[in-house]
Order: sequence, then structure tokens, then C-alpha cells
Amino acid sequence: MNKDWSEQNKRMQLLIKKADSFDEGRDVLFALRDDLMNTLLSFRKELKREDFDAMPFMNADGYHSKNIAYSIWPDITARISRILYGTFSG
Repeated sequence: MNKDWSEQNKRMQLLIKKADSFDEGRDVLFALRDDLMNTLLSFRKELKREDFDAMPFMNADGYHSKNIAYSIWPDITARISRILYGTFSG
């Protein structure tokens, strides 16, 4: 996650903790989601199919051993799920 995304994430988490700023936090979350999706879509547009599917560190441990989509998508959905689950269940 880059620095801007990290800052958006921190801001959103602070905002959704309080009822009076929850709606603003939700807006920040949706803006972050849009930024992440736009980055993914730009990868798809700018990279050749072989690049997008490449696994440059195939035998390494961790997400960097996967292709771009596999590396990014679970992280995005897991973060959003943890944030929303923690907000609505806690």
C-alpha cells in the first residue's frame, strides 16, 4: 500500500469510529476503494497480458510470488471486510 493509500486508510479508520463522522469515513473508504480499483484498471490497460499475468518471483514466499491481480485483490477485499466487520460488529 502506498503512502497516500495508507493515509486515506488511517483517516477512514479514525472517522468511522465515531457516529458523528461515520458518513465522512464511509466517503473516504469509497474514495480509497476507487483509487485502488483505478490503479488495478490502469495496470490492466498499460500492461501487456503477459506482464499482468507474470509471476516474477514464482518460488518465493509471500504475495510477491503471485501475479498482480492475485497479490492485490485479496488485500483490498480483506482490508475492507475487516474495517466494515469491525465497525458493524464492535
